[in-house]
Amino acid sequence: MTKLPEDFIAYCRSNFDYADALIEVLDTNSPTSVRINTQKLSPLNLEKVDWCDTGYYLPERPTFTEDPLFHAGAYYVQEASSMLISQVAQIVERDAPLKILDLCAAPGGKTTLLLDLFPNALIVANEIIPKRAKILAENVTKWGTKNCIVTNATPEQLAKSREQFDLILADAPCSGEGMFRKDLNSRDEWSTENVQICTTRQKEIIETINANLKKDGILIYSTCTFNRYENEENVEHFINQLGMKELVIEASEEVVKQSFGNAMLPHKTKGEGFYCAFLKKTTEGERAPKKIRPNKSILNYKGNKNPFGANISSSDLWFYDDIIHLFNHDFINTLFNLQENLRIVQFGHKIGKELKGKFLPEGTIFTLPILKNLFPRIEVSHEDAVKFLKKEDIKISDVLKDGWYYLTFQDTPIGLIKKIGLRANNYFPKEWRIINPSIETNYTITRF
Repeated sequence: MTKLPEDFIAYCRSNFDYADALIEVLDTNSPTSVRINTQKLSPLNLEKVDWCDTGYYLPERPTFTEDPLFHAGAYYVQEASSMLISQVAQIVERDAPLKILDLCAAPGGKTTLLLDLFPNALIVANEIIPKRAKILAENVTKWGTKNCIVTNATPEQLAKSREQFDLILADAPCSGEGMFRKDLNSRDEWSTENVQICTTRQKEIIETINANLKKDGILIYSTCTFNRYENEENVEHFINQLGMKELVIEASEEVVKQSFGNAMLPHKTKGEGFYCAFLKKTTEGERAPKKIRPNKSILNYKGNKNPFGANISSSDLWFYDDIIHLFNHDFINTLFNLQENLRIVQFGHKIGKELKGKFLPEGTIFTLPILKNLFPRIEVSHEDAVKFLKKEDIKISDVLKDGWYYLTFQDTPIGLIKKIGLRANNYFPKEWRIINPSIETNYTITRF
């Protein structure tokens, strides 16, 4: 096993009275935790995460690729300590139509948590690295929502947009000390110099993105590291220099209150190292953009009829790039403004096309809980579900009428097929397919 960096050990012994306990636990196995999508999966009969209503611990770490429910967006594999951000619900109204920015969002765990916490809010999920932004978009799509915009931008580009947010989550790039147990490679990448580089960069990021936070807006600042430079000292800087005020949350004894912010320590918590502070902006925000020009390439859908009935408001249907999108019309001006200033990876949810007066559904439409009854269902076994997810042929009863069907596993849609005679066309997205050569077990999270 890769040893802990000597300079890190020295720092711990000089600064933490719990250094020995922390150092010892970093050479033990990490717990495995998930957060369920309550619109797709019922509560599990497993140990719960104390600080997150939808978080659970698994007794072992399985190969999640084997579980059709994982591919359906029924749950997200998320480190338990990072679920602490759900406690923002203590200080922010959950049902309000907020605008929220998840600044460093990939791969999507915290974004999907925010989508669950604030069902009427718009979440702008941003990732600066294009390849990671694509992964983020996939995970958001699988979760199934119309209230998210995925962007690929720098903090400077976002600040230039002057878009104003009620809440900003900044899970800042850090030295990664909290990952020393889970990811042994992070030990080799750590250095005291990198700690200082991260500390400076974190200040720059928050000072830049502060322009996008409204007065009285909330900033959640988080890292996955232990040292005070990236955590308490940075938060103290934000309070003194940016007019922030810390908001104290009520939490279980596993959450360690620091001089500023809250720490999750793996010798006290069933989770990895994590730090977060909840801050309120007390100074005036920047002026919002005065005039927002509509994007003429995004048009309200004017098809012959709404093919979705009462479930979907026609005002939330948008036609862009020959595809019908489902997106909350209350936030269309935010979309227009962001599109004018930075790269949009996706907005809302693609649901299909209109071809010769007929609706042709998008292959990802099955992930939307709001449309879970749009097509008849065919329940399949674990074996057939995995075959389908590999884009292999499966047998469908020839008694069924031709047409569109949702394929379901344990009553959860996992994909879309079209039956034509004796053939069933598989519309599962090619880029999502399972590429493992073989899967020999029948694992699913509901077996526990």
